[in-house]
Amino acid sequence: MKKKTFIAAVLIFVLAALMTPSIASARLDPAIRKYEKEQKKKAHEEQRKEREKRLLDKNRRLRPYHTLEELYAEMDELAKNYPALVKLEVYGKSGEGRELRALKISSGPGDKAEILFSGNIHAQELAGAEFCMALIRKLVLGYGKDCQLTALLDQADVWVIPSLNPDGNFKASKRQAQIGATGFVRKNKNRIDLNRNFPYPADAPKRLNDSAGSDKVWMTCYRGKLPLSETETRDFIAFLEKHKFIISQNYHTTGGFIMYPPGTFPERTADDPLFEKIAKEYQSLMFDQYKVFPEIDLYPTIGAMDDYIYHRYGILGFAIEVGKRAGTRMLVSHNGTISPVFWTYNVYRLDTENANLMPGALNMVKWAIELKKHPELLKWKPEAPDWEGEPQRPIS
Repeated sequence: MKKKTFIAAVLIFVLAALMTPSIASARLDPAIRKYEKEQKKKAHEEQRKEREKRLLDKNRRLRPYHTLEELYAEMDELAKNYPALVKLEVYGKSGEGRELRALKISSGPGDKAEILFSGNIHAQELAGAEFCMALIRKLVLGYGKDCQLTALLDQADVWVIPSLNPDGNFKASKRQAQIGATGFVRKNKNRIDLNRNFPYPADAPKRLNDSAGSDKVWMTCYRGKLPLSETETRDFIAFLEKHKFIISQNYHTTGGFIMYPPGTFPERTADDPLFEKIAKEYQSLMFDQYKVFPEIDLYPTIGAMDDYIYHRYGILGFAIEVGKRAGTRMLVSHNGTISPVFWTYNVYRLDTENANLMPGALNMVKWAIELKKHPELLKWKPEAPDWEGEPQRPIS
């Protein structure tokens, strides 16, 4: 039976070959052979030039990511080339004296909705900073050319902070660029997890014991001795005080999640249905969809940014963990290096991931515009008790 099956397969192959134009005979044509030879030579030359170019790039082990200096240089260039649309604001200094930078993209004055996008609060999570820069490019280069983007910027002021932790970004990106390995770099200069350094409910440490937001300095999620002890978090809150942001979208890595408050205690917020609706709309616009759930479903935290800015200002704070399949990425060599920590926390196909994130981000701007027009959709009300470490308002 097997022999007959084999003979039948051979006959089918022969008949198919007889009925199909012969590739081999086509290549007998001298013109075809010459063309193929030229194409092969051209491909080899392009590969050679690409290798040479790559070897001249001192940051090649970091690619497709950029150093902090490169990110800041692009921000400077955009502000210089599009002065009517882009405004660069330095809202403070990091622990090591680096500028804390925010970029405003606005078509002009008016009582418009304000929305904030940010990333890279954790040092080695560079994908968030890269997406923020991709969003900036999309909006700036598209204004006046793309009717959707133009309409958004005519109704909303979009603020973007690519790196909330520039000292950590500098350290992680330099390590990866120079030696092809970051190690685990998460905190700021003072070894504090900035996303655990915000005010929190006074009873959180007791109810959560040593949760993600530890009081132990050696823990990766050390929250510091006091909330807002760090200039990065303190200056960020002072920056928020100057604005009326409706939505804050913060990009982390990794996991493929879209999350929202609560993150400390399990009790749902007054805006839980709205949080879920907006998050699921983001999800629906992705071609590689992320999971949607409250932040506490990942794990309880003490001193996280999203919980505090919702509690105090009513800002709808969302966190996205960018990228899936970290376990697969960490085992693959990229750019000639194997850096398990770096590629666990940063997607390699950055353009694809940015494209996956972009429609939902633009939809967030639409939601900010909608909520500006219809504030009754927001159910948040100011809460009387201050959280632990909360400053007197307004803060300087």
